[in-house]
Amino acid sequence: MASERIVFFDYHGVLTDGSLASLTEPPHERFVTEEARTALRNLRSYVLIIISNQVGVARGDFTEADLIVGVRHLKRDLLNIGVRIETFLYCPHHPCARVPAFHIECTCRKPSPFYVLKSLGRFQAHPAQAAFVGDTIETDMECALSAGVIPVLLGTHDPATVPAKVLCARDLAEAALLVRRELPPPAVGGI
Repeated sequence: MASERIVFFDYHGVLTDGSLASLTEPPHERFVTEEARTALRNLRSYVLIIISNQVGVARGDFTEADLIVGVRHLKRDLLNIGVRIETFLYCPHHPCARVPAFHIECTCRKPSPFYVLKSLGRFQAHPAQAAFVGDTIETDMECALSAGVIPVLLGTHDPATVPAKVLCARDLAEAALLVRRELPPPAVGGI
């Protein structure tokens, strides 16, 4: 069996509004931007996975149940435009959490590559067959580099701070083009 090609995405600031206020909004009130919808449609031949640190759960701004409802809404909404999110993996922990159950040092919080490596194993994918699209060097790109997947950084960053192996994209449209260039989609059909 040929390995899957996977694209990992950060959630906040990549697929949704990146404002600080939106971090405390209940997940069902966060909406995927039109730019993200277009990029996701252009990448729908890949396995699409969202990996997110959910500090709002750790702080008690909303519950895990709220998050699950929001994720179901997100997945259903995107499925209506032909985009299947395979899974939404999240870390509810934080060393400064106000919710005691989440006040721990864990192995799943980005920049840890825990969820990326777990997903690569689940889909029997080699790291070279995966990319991670994120907006932060300290969490998303460090996670991608640690896992050995192709790192794609969104936005404008000081070039002196961007690690050498990181690909830079102004926006999600350019990120989708970079992913398709680095990980061409599998051929459809055949003899």
